[in-house]
Amino acid sequence: MDVKVKREIITKCILTWSVSILILCVSWNMNPLAYLDVTSWFARSGSLVAIVAAFSEWQLIKRLKAHHKWVQSCSIIHPASPHRLQAEQEMEDHFITPLGSIIEKSNIILILIGTVVWGYGDIIYKLVSA
Repeated sequence: MDVKVKREIITKCILTWSVSILILCVSWNMNPLAYLDVTSWFARSGSLVAIVAAFSEWQLIKRLKAHHKWVQSCSIIHPASPHRLQAEQEMEDHFITPLGSIIEKSNIILILIGTVVWGYGDIIYKLVSA
C-alpha cells in the first residue's frame, strides 16, 4: 500500500476521533447552560458521534475499494497469470486487511460509545455532576 494512502486513512481515523471527542466535550459543557430548557445535550450528542463514526466507516470502505481497484488496474502482468493473483493477495494480506481492521474496530468502538451516550447520557451526566 502506498504510504500516502496509509497516511490518509490514519489521518481520517484521528480526525474522526477528534471530532467525536470535541462533540462530547462541547455538549457536556452545554448542559449547565440549559438552552431551550433542554438539559440533555450530552445525551443528544451521542447520536452525532454515531453518525460521525458511521460516515467514517463508509469513507474507509470507499477508499479501500478505490485503492484495490487501482492496484488491479495497474498490474502489468497478464490478468490470467497466477503471479498477479498472488501479488494482489499478498498486498491484501499485508497492508489493506490489517489497516482496515484497525480502523473498523475504531469506528465500531465510536458507534458503541455514541449509542451508550445517546441512550444513557442524561443518567451519566447526572451521576458524574452530582
